[in-house]
Amino acid sequence: MHPLEMDAGMGSPGMFFRGAPRDIDQFLATTIAYGHIGFLGEWGLAGDLKAYYMMQQTSKRYAWCRCAALPGSGAVSGWTPRRH
Repeated sequence: MHPLEMDAGMGSPGMFFRGAPRDIDQFLATTIAYGHIGFLGEWGLAGDLKAYYMMQQTSKRYAWCRCAALPGSGAVSGWTPRRH
């Protein structure tokens, strides 16, 4: 959960893979699992289009959603979850 914060991808793909072969599907799956938005500009046109359209459909479900509470923190905001 990232309150009012934008984390793009998992850093640059070079940082994420650290010299290992780049796998866009692994990168996108990890990005979604961590609740981040997409990272473009590293995959070439075909890869960037894939990343854009894959992340657009998932990010709109959680990006900018307001949370009611942060579990374990005792903090409660005035925000409520957006229902889809």
